[in-house]
Amino acid sequence: MKSVFLAAAALASVVAFSGQANASALEAQCDAQARHYAHANASPAAAAAGGAVAGGFLGGLASAIGGGDVATGVLAGAGIGAVGSTVINEAEWRRHYNYAYADCMNVSVVSSPAPAVCPALHPPSGVDRGRVVGSYDWKLACDNKYRSFEWDSWLFTKYNGCKAYCNL
Repeated sequence: MKSVFLAAAALASVVAFSGQANASALEAQCDAQARHYAHANASPAAAAAGGAVAGGFLGGLASAIGGGDVATGVLAGAGIGAVGSTVINEAEWRRHYNYAYADCMNVSVVSSPAPAVCPALHPPSGVDRGRVVGSYDWKLACDNKYRSFEWDSWLFTKYNGCKAYCNL
């Protein structure tokens, strides 16, 4: 009896550790993807350079208007602009990172739904809401109703992935 209990405890610890390892691997993968996305969409170097240029211009302008040394004003403005834009860019980088990380975790954790069983298709015929089925007016109305309408086949794609004939 004691050996059965020990075997069950060992199996439970292996399963728990395996689940933690999978979760850690997923978190590491999502972290890497989110960092890549944030670096690509919020460039700290470009923000610092832009802030330095704008700050230098404004600092030089303020010094010139105030009668001070323009070079000192440019240098001070450039430094303040670079630091300020880097701090602002950090918030943008963090926003991009959080978006990509959450997106990765949600997509990876949620299992995909079972494929839909699509019903047999029966093409329409006759008149549909006053329009002759297959006519240009009918196809135009179907195209306006369904974004995925295919003019040649008269089919559109439903949200579940199944195809269906247009029915006005």
